[in-house]
Amino acid sequence: MFDVTPLSPVVRPIVLAASEIVYKQTEPWLLALLIHGSAYKGGAIPGCSDIDLQVYLERTAFDIYGALRLDVAAAIQRKLSTIDTGQFQYIQTYAFPPAPLPLARREHWVGPVPGTYHLLYGTLPIAEATEAELVFRCHNTMEHIPTAICDASHNLLSHGNGKLKRAARFICTDVWPAYYSVLSLRNEQPFAIWKLPKEEAIALIEPYESLGKEIRTFYKLVYEYFGQEHTTEDALAVVLQGVRFLRVAERWYKRNARKSQ
Repeated sequence: MFDVTPLSPVVRPIVLAASEIVYKQTEPWLLALLIHGSAYKGGAIPGCSDIDLQVYLERTAFDIYGALRLDVAAAIQRKLSTIDTGQFQYIQTYAFPPAPLPLARREHWVGPVPGTYHLLYGTLPIAEATEAELVFRCHNTMEHIPTAICDASHNLLSHGNGKLKRAARFICTDVWPAYYSVLSLRNEQPFAIWKLPKEEAIALIEPYESLGKEIRTFYKLVYEYFGQEHTTEDALAVVLQGVRFLRVAERWYKRNARKSQ
């Protein structure tokens, strides 16, 4: 029922188990289920990367707030909690209706990027992203770097129950979109850029450039931190280096790309 053949042997059983759960709980409304991100295209960092799924459902599956009905979400969580995610930190699933809701922001309502996702089930009910839409999202990502930097500082003010590890994970969710956005705006080939695994994307900027130097250092620190026993200093090194990269990326954007928005 679910097409998991393009996935690596490490990813396949986890995605298959999650897909079966989503299907059983949402069958009356289910239109499509897809996987995207590093778990599909490669470049996942053990202990850090997650498995990203998107499910498209009929509008009647959503409540008045635009969220998947709480009883359905709870039923999915009960079953997902039984899955061993292996080397992946977690399974992350987003639910969408077949058309944008009235309050949806433009940058949040962009179809999947061609070449970066795989359809596990059904037929995609929305159009794929256009290059213009993807470029718009890249600009939006870059404009929000100051918020990401502030969040990195705020996340270091709490302690206990894995808070610091989550801070290291959260900075990754800001750095990688920013890096791919820089590449897209530099090269003007956003589809080709977003298809690339991390190591191939990193290779596109020479190490003597500030952007190339900082992203390579960040990648190394992340790989080391999540691949071994977690220490406070290693986690802080990830967060501080992530912010260092974001500042370099923001300077590049102000000098080179903002005017083209």
